[in-house]
Amino acid sequence: LALGMQALVRTLSGRDDWHEPLEHALALEARHGARDLDGCPTACAAEIHRLTLELEEARGALSSMLARSLDHGDVRMEVWSRYGLAAVEIAAGRWDVAGEHAEELRDLAEQTGYLRLPALRIAAHLALATGDVPGARVLLAAVVAAAEPAGELHNLRGALQLEGALELALGEPGRAIESLRRARVIA
Repeated sequence: LALGMQALVRTLSGRDDWHEPLEHALALEARHGARDLDGCPTACAAEIHRLTLELEEARGALSSMLARSLDHGDVRMEVWSRYGLAAVEIAAGRWDVAGEHAEELRDLAEQTGYLRLPALRIAAHLALATGDVPGARVLLAAVVAAAEPAGELHNLRGALQLEGALELALGEPGRAIESLRRARVIA
């Protein structure tokens, strides 16, 4: 677990020397298994590959995590895996597959309360990517309205960045600047 987290922290820090600790962590996991799916080396690998846009690797690791979460009845990891898979499929331009994961994600997030705002944000991202401007606006407004008073800065920043992208795509740079400026000042 420590080696997987070390690789993830190195990635998040912008370092490119994450491969060796991750490979070692995955080898140990393959040999000994993982009692807990949260933070296991495969989960770290999935997140690293998603963040570095290594889409095939991310898809494989996230699919493995989804299958394992279903086998273990771990709903939190199922929600997390579906979020990652939806994000990967959006990045890959596979809208139908992304939509399937996003729909399952939203249903599970509403039932459990886990990753509810990220589920709305990913649905908004998909709506934006597929040209559903009204749908994207409604979803983004819901994220902003819930994230701001709750102090959920990561979700607020992500929604504002998507709002900015939406306004730029619509040829409204002045409105884009408002959202992007707000997103930029969030710590």
